[in-house]
Amino acid sequence: GENLKAVRIASSGVHQLTTEAIVPVAAIDLKALKPAGGSIDIEMLGVARDSVDRAASTAAQLGEDLEALNDEVLLDAVRNGVVKLDDAVTELRAVVQPAQVALQIVPTLLGADGPRDTLMMFQNNAETRTTGGNPAAVMLLRGEGGKISIVQQASSSDLAFGIPEPIIPLNPESVA
Repeated sequence: GENLKAVRIASSGVHQLTTEAIVPVAAIDLKALKPAGGSIDIEMLGVARDSVDRAASTAAQLGEDLEALNDEVLLDAVRNGVVKLDDAVTELRAVVQPAQVALQIVPTLLGADGPRDTLMMFQNNAETRTTGGNPAAVMLLRGEGGKISIVQQASSSDLAFGIPEPIIPLNPESVA
């Protein structure tokens, strides 16, 4: 029983992975996702997102189905096949999940739902700290209709906030 169940899950899973995950994701036209005329095609990002979402869902379901099998009672040949398939599904999920997250966020940043402002903060090696560092440059970007534009740039010296004196007294070591 469990061996036949494992073979059925594995064979139908391979078919589903092929038809619902691998083929649709491989069919994504990456050239169509490249910027053209200063703009990224938001509709193509939506098509890619749908394919990647389907692939992630299919891989997750197959991973759960394989995990539910009682591999202690499986014949060695069946168990080895299930383990290889599970390893392949794990690799696929490791690739698809980050792409899925990016494809959910990027269209919004590019202004798919209307203009979107994003603050970018930069720090160089001299500013890195274990507590997060001190960004010395900031940039306000606007995404609109697939285009990104720089709205404003500033450095940390521009962010003095009009406070001439420290808010609280500084200890002598900090002043030094």
